[in-house]
Order: sequence, then structure tokens, then C-alpha cells
Amino acid sequence: MEILLDENGVLEFIKKKKDMGTVTDEIKIAEWAKTEAKDRSLIVQCVHDSQLEHLCDKDTAFKMWNTLKEKYDKTDLTGQLYLKKTLLSMRFSEKQPLIVIFY
Repeated sequence: MEILLDENGVLEFIKKKKDMGTVTDEIKIAEWAKTEAKDRSLIVQCVHDSQLEHLCDKDTAFKMWNTLKEKYDKTDLTGQLYLKKTLLSMRFSEKQPLIVIFY
């Protein structure tokens, strides 16, 4: 996801909180709003429909990204062990569709 945002030139909006409250230049405000909208749109397009409910009340890309990180970024030891256990226990059966394994 970060690669896609970087490729589209909007990665900076999820890395740090941007506040345009002190800027009075209308052109900069318009550019910021356009880039922010593009960032939010890319995030929404890449998130599964069942997860959109977590993002619907977020008004910035920064808030959306932090919500997704809090929910899915398992960087602590417990999360890593759970992920490893889950991946090692996955088994493919020819009787079930491959999509079932990932959802």
C-alpha cells in the first residue's frame, strides 16, 4: 500500500499529520485538498469492502492510515507469533477454492 501511495506522490500524507489551518495561500490549500482527496481515495480503493466501516468516520488520510495500522500492524512479539502460527497451519485442499484460505 505504501508503494502505491509513494508511486502516486501522496505518501507524505500518511507519514505525518498535515494541518493547513495556518496557511492562507488559496493555491496551496487547493493543492493540499486535492492531494489529500487522492490519498484517501487510494486507501479506500485498496481496502476490502468489509473493512470500510473502520474508515468511514475518518476525515484525513493520516487518520485512516493510523486506524488500519492499529488494526492490522502486528509488530509486537505476540502478534508475530500469532501470524507465524496462522501461516504454518494453513493447508491447501483441492476440494475448497483457494480464495477461502485468504478470507
